[in-house]
Amino acid sequence: MLRSEREVALNDLLEAADAAARQYEQAAGTSRHDELAALFAELAPARRLLERQLAERIRGLGALPHAPDPDLEAARQVVARLRAALSPDEERTLILECEEADRRLAERMGDALALGLPAEQADSIRRWQSDLTAALGRLAAAKARL
Repeated sequence: MLRSEREVALNDLLEAADAAARQYEQAAGTSRHDELAALFAELAPARRLLERQLAERIRGLGALPHAPDPDLEAARQVVARLRAALSPDEERTLILECEEADRRLAERMGDALALGLPAEQADSIRRWQSDLTAALGRLAAAKARL
């Protein structure tokens, strides 16, 4: 079955939300800094909520959400863990990895908005963008305190 441009964009956004959630969950479990671990743990559920809401919207279009490739995701997690473990500043690396995941998520949001989505969907994405901007600000502040 061929997917519409909108379904592809929403699925790409769904995959980016999943990747960001995984990154935050991993960072929360890896960080040795209590304040950072708490921040990562606080921000992860918002990405899972976004993922669930996107899956519902995709189903609402009459399509099935694309499932992430578990092998690819496992490989990405291993690479991220290695990067953080080998870094001279592990905590800063964890923040950078989360920032990178959120920037990819923001790019996918922009891609979806560029398609001229229905007003309700576009408004939801704009709210998510606002939440993402706030989260990136919190990460930047945490990085400055290190």
